[in-house]
Amino acid sequence: MRLLFSPMENGIYVAFENSRGRYWSFFNSPPKSISHVGKEYLRNRFPNVRDKRHVDFIKHHWDLVMNNNAQFERDESILAIGDKVVMHTCHEAQHETYRDRVWIVESHPWSSGGREVVMLSGFSGAFATKFLRRVDDDTEDGRDPSAASRN
Repeated sequence: MRLLFSPMENGIYVAFENSRGRYWSFFNSPPKSISHVGKEYLRNRFPNVRDKRHVDFIKHHWDLVMNNNAQFERDESILAIGDKVVMHTCHEAQHETYRDRVWIVESHPWSSGGREVVMLSGFSGAFATKFLRRVDDDTEDGRDPSAASRN
C-alpha cells in the first residue's frame, strides 16, 4: 500500500494505491488531520478502500505527512500538466496519425473506470497513463531513443 501526494498551487492531489489499483482525490484545503473521518468518507474519496487496515494506513500516513513528521512519497511517474508524452504499447500508438507524435498533458491524472487517465492537447477524450511515456523537452519526436541503438 502507498499514499502518494502531489502538491499543486491550489491544493493537493492524494492517491491511495493498493492491489485494487490507484485512485486519486483532490483536496483544495487539506486538513492537518483526518483522524475524525470514517471509512465511508475515505471510500468516497478512494474506491479501493475496503477495510479498517486501509483506513488506518491512510489516516496514519496522512498525519505523518501533513504534520511534517515525514517526507511524503512522491511518485515520479505521475504526469503533470505540461509534460510531453508519446503513446506506446496500445492500438493508438500503431496508428499512423498518432505514431511518434508528442502530446502535451492538459490535466492532472484522475481515476476513470478503474484506470488512471489524463487529457492530452489535441486528443478527444481521456487517455490511460499506462500507455504514455514521458519524453524530454529536447526530444523532437516521440521515437524511442533506445530503438536506434538496436538497429
